[in-house]
Amino acid sequence: MSIVCEHSIGNDPRHPTTCLKCGREVSGRWLRDLGRERQLIVRASKDQVHSENLVRFAQSRSGLDSVRMLRSRSFHTEVREELADAANYLCWLDDQRHIRGEDGLTAGELACLHHLTEAWRWLHVGSED
Repeated sequence: MSIVCEHSIGNDPRHPTTCLKCGREVSGRWLRDLGRERQLIVRASKDQVHSENLVRFAQSRSGLDSVRMLRSRSFHTEVREELADAANYLCWLDDQRHIRGEDGLTAGELACLHHLTEAWRWLHVGSED
């Protein structure tokens, strides 16, 4: 008869998927450090208020749970997909407004599209993927 461990993953970044009880590698999930995520976003931002809003929205979208497949997942691919989706949504918003006979994108939305293209460029310039 074997003993079944109800694995418990700690918050030690050196052992992100190691069970605290039995020491085995488990589940491939990474417990998030929400404070560190917040600090990284705020550090990268020029605007504390909007970066705090982004942090709250981002965490509400992802929940407070762990991250799946942290070691094996291509987050560069994930980011490229999300940037492409955001660019599509802004283009489709422009189409939608034109169909309704309205003006196209606002100056802020065009700036957002500009920054998406810059993000795309920087992701590729600074990426090893």
